[in-house]
Amino acid sequence: MDRPCPLCDWPRSRPLWTLRGATLLRCGSCGAVRVHPMPSPAAARAAAEGAAAERLSSERDGEVLARLGERNAKILGALERRVGVGSLLDVGCGRGILLADARRRGWRAAGVEPARHTAEEGIRARDLDIRIGTIREAAFGEASFDAVVFSHSIEHLVDPRADLAAAVRLLRAGGWVYIETPNWSSLSRRLLGRRWWIIDPENHLHYLTPASLEALVRRAGLRLRSMEGTHFDAPAVLIRLAHFGRDSYNDIRTINACRDRIMAVRGAWRSAGAIDAVVRAVLRRSRLNDYLAAWAERADGA
Repeated sequence: MDRPCPLCDWPRSRPLWTLRGATLLRCGSCGAVRVHPMPSPAAARAAAEGAAAERLSSERDGEVLARLGERNAKILGALERRVGVGSLLDVGCGRGILLADARRRGWRAAGVEPARHTAEEGIRARDLDIRIGTIREAAFGEASFDAVVFSHSIEHLVDPRADLAAAVRLLRAGGWVYIETPNWSSLSRRLLGRRWWIIDPENHLHYLTPASLEALVRRAGLRLRSMEGTHFDAPAVLIRLAHFGRDSYNDIRTINACRDRIMAVRGAWRSAGAIDAVVRAVLRRSRLNDYLAAWAERADGA
């Protein structure tokens, strides 16, 4: 299909599957997969509002907040080893959990979030600097941040290349970008194909591979410093395999609900922990994990 890849400009893409009225196209060069037709910015924002409303209820759970806090501490600790404590922008910040954690550590933190009600909660409840909309719509000055974070947000963007380029303009020379996103090349996606639970054409508009993430970063004017897989969700894979023919399980919310029921059984937590330990030992930091994490630096003169 003669449709240029929006990430690497390769002229041809191949249709994979049609799901929920959208076709998934795969670039013949970098391997990135994208939704076609791409929704309008207004439609993408409406989808973000719906997904954010569902996420808000789970983020009030103490255990979920504890896990988010651990994740945020790792991200912020890694940033502090690179740039010290400075100014940070979180793209797709939700209600600002990362921003609040960063502020407690001394960061000057701001965020952008397209879901208005979610952003307003962060502004109202935490007095955070959250701009409603996209990074290209936010009125931040050039070279005003030491770090920009795209944690599980870049796959939701209509034009991630343009938004990442905007982030680079907001970075000071020597600043860093952190990106974490689902990995189309993961073992779980290879096992499950079109039944991979992360496929969500209404909300996940782009699915990156290591090659496409590297192409995206370099074309934005950044130097890729490292890339690795972050974790493999073995219980989710097992649940999806157990319900392979049921489309209702092609949804992370259904997977999580099923996981909660299973984990209520005596001994299930211990068994799941053992499975995760084995998988981690096998995959370690390979690029077959469910998610990719990339660290990139803005070079002088970018």
